[in-house]
Amino acid sequence: MNDISIHIGNTHVVKNARLTVRAGETVGLVGESGSGKSMMCRAATGLLGPIGGRVSHGSLLIGRQSFIGATTPEWRRIRGHTLGYVPQASLAGLDPLMRIGSQLRETIRALDGNSNAGARALELLDVVRINQPKDVLRAYPHQLSGGMRQRVMIALALAGRPELIIADEATTALDATVQKAVLTLLRDVQKETGMAMIVVTHDIGVVRQITNRLYVMNGGVTVESGPTESVLRAPRHGYTKGLLNADPSRSAFDDASATTTHPPQESASARTAVESEESP
Repeated sequence: MNDISIHIGNTHVVKNARLTVRAGETVGLVGESGSGKSMMCRAATGLLGPIGGRVSHGSLLIGRQSFIGATTPEWRRIRGHTLGYVPQASLAGLDPLMRIGSQLRETIRALDGNSNAGARALELLDVVRINQPKDVLRAYPHQLSGGMRQRVMIALALAGRPELIIADEATTALDATVQKAVLTLLRDVQKETGMAMIVVTHDIGVVRQITNRLYVMNGGVTVESGPTESVLRAPRHGYTKGLLNADPSRSAFDDASATTTHPPQESASARTAVESEESP
């Protein structure tokens, strides 16, 4: 995405922003609420129309194909296959009247018709580290914890074997321990499948843990970008500096980064906490 501008009605919400994701890498998109992060995700997945939005300027290439002005059928051909999407609100993303198994099988039949839907549903729940998959398949969304629902959302996003996953504030509603486990899961799945990933968040700790490169947005504008460690270690833009200074974990980051530059591994206590929440 280059020099992208987005309007919602007559309101200019994103102004000449940019975002590039290469095959197999994890890119962070950060900024406070209202900075334009989710609008960039909607533009990248062709979902501006339902909220009255449009890309008014710039280029949007997926592979070598331009999707500026793409038709609904053109978008449908790549959604779920080339692009997978994990939203923040798992309860809103799941049908409350359908069991998890029905929703998974329906998605698999739509996106991966050559697979055995029942077997593939169990496989996907195994991929997202759900230890009691048959129980989860029989459950309704409200019977699962927030962390479990988010794992189901990741499984749904993986159903079409996408090349790119967009995780839009996918861990914001979770407590710190479960959030860490879900992020570890996303990182592990990305390594196993080789897919690329966009992680949208306002949490600096999240991007430091999981991303290779970072884009910072403010007021609908991309104000800074670069390798994650470089941006966090030596921010150039005043807004980025303010965002980092407002992060309560900044001192912990400084202390930790003095000894390691590698993402932390999931602790035994984190694994235990997640395993204990895996009862529907």
